[in-house]
Amino acid sequence: HAYDVIVYKEAGHYYAKDASGNVICQDSSTSCIKESIQYIKNKSASFGEGGIVKIAKGSYRVTEPIRFPYGSLFLKVKGSKGTVIVPSGNINVFDFYVGQDGEAIRYVDIEDLYIEGDINNRTATAFNFDVYDADNKLRYVALINIRNVVVHGVKRAVYAKNLWMAKFRDFEVQYSGVDVPVIFLDRSTTDMTHDIYFDRVYLEDITSTSSVVYVREPVFDVVFDNCYIDSYNKAPYLIYFENWSGRNVVSKCLFAGASAYAVRVGIHNIVRGNRITDSKGGVEIGLHFNIVTDNVISVDDIGIRGNSGHSLIIANNYIANMNTGIYLDWGSYYSQVIGNVIRDVKSSGIFVYHSEQVKIAFNQIRIEVTTAQDAIHIKDPGYNIIEGNAVSGNLSNSIVEEYSDYNTIINNIVDKPMVIVGSNTVVRNNRGYITEKSGVAAIPAGSTKTTVSHGLVKAPTKVLITPLNTPPGKLWVANITATSFDIVTDIAPTADLKVAWYAEV
Repeated sequence: HAYDVIVYKEAGHYYAKDASGNVICQDSSTSCIKESIQYIKNKSASFGEGGIVKIAKGSYRVTEPIRFPYGSLFLKVKGSKGTVIVPSGNINVFDFYVGQDGEAIRYVDIEDLYIEGDINNRTATAFNFDVYDADNKLRYVALINIRNVVVHGVKRAVYAKNLWMAKFRDFEVQYSGVDVPVIFLDRSTTDMTHDIYFDRVYLEDITSTSSVVYVREPVFDVVFDNCYIDSYNKAPYLIYFENWSGRNVVSKCLFAGASAYAVRVGIHNIVRGNRITDSKGGVEIGLHFNIVTDNVISVDDIGIRGNSGHSLIIANNYIANMNTGIYLDWGSYYSQVIGNVIRDVKSSGIFVYHSEQVKIAFNQIRIEVTTAQDAIHIKDPGYNIIEGNAVSGNLSNSIVEEYSDYNTIINNIVDKPMVIVGSNTVVRNNRGYITEKSGVAAIPAGSTKTTVSHGLVKAPTKVLITPLNTPPGKLWVANITATSFDIVTDIAPTADLKVAWYAEV
């Protein structure tokens, strides 16, 4: 059974009436909305009962928080085209606060509203979900849906502490932000916010000097899907997850305007299918077990940076026009960089620093516009696999080891030099960097030697020879250089003596 109330303005007066036309409130836009909510709460005695507060077209100035009562409300606050809520001063417009005397607020939908704050001063918070936590008792707000809501000119669009299972869909925030995150997902001393879904969220002209979206640890299961975030004043981060904020997803979003990185993730996060531009950096990976895949990134400095987090998967991204494509920093162990396309970087396509057991495989690195230093650079200590990459263009070097050893570099296609310093590094079968070769040479009749041009990248460390017919005397190899070696016999053959050879560096 539903108990519906309509709030409207007529002839300069505000009214709230129930379904039977009885007047609940008069001549206060703030009180009429608040008393309508309380009316439905009072009438809905049984679990599952509730109603709709319909706010008709018009402008409604709110001078104090619209606070929701405790309990399972099954309540919808619904506007219409042209319903405008105007907050006055630094207030929480819709205030879900669970005090010391309460336990929870549940089952509330808010839709089809325009919240018009003060664009010049930006003081209000549009949606506040908060709990009293000084006594360490668990309190929460849950099962909240915000749909088709536009917010302009506020300090903060959403603050959430212990908000559970909520969805923001078709949610627009513009011309907002000061010195705090526009969306801040927080925790209490006993629990945390979790299972929050942002679907088709539009955040533009955000002038906050803080991150646009900030998610504290250990807040988890936060999803941003089909979003657009543009920081007009270049906020450091557009979405920032603290290190132990886990199981979050950022997908199919467009990002612009970050002065550090567009997205920063914590642990067990997925960043998939996004477009990042007009920012200093693309994606920063904070801790472990994160997946960054299928993104298109064109930024100024670093496309994707693993910042001391291990077990990362960075795959199938298109990265172009920046300083460094992918940078794995200190301690990014057991990670995979696979199948990325990296174009026109200025420094390095892939740089791995002080990280072991990293697999760099099947990436395409092509430099055309400028001259880059290295396609793939491994610095200190080693034990990595570099396999099946295709590297070409205006490069100083294709693959570089620096203070590094015990790497495996195999089956790559390169067209520029490789700098290999590790005495235990295995370098094999790289097209364009010949490290092993075989052939057949002949010692002419009446001669005691033949010179073989081996074609290797440097002097071989191993040369094997096998005569193909019976030699008249002993055979050995001499005068090994960066370009050739001699096959020598102590007795000149009476006919040409064919000798098979194999050489490797």
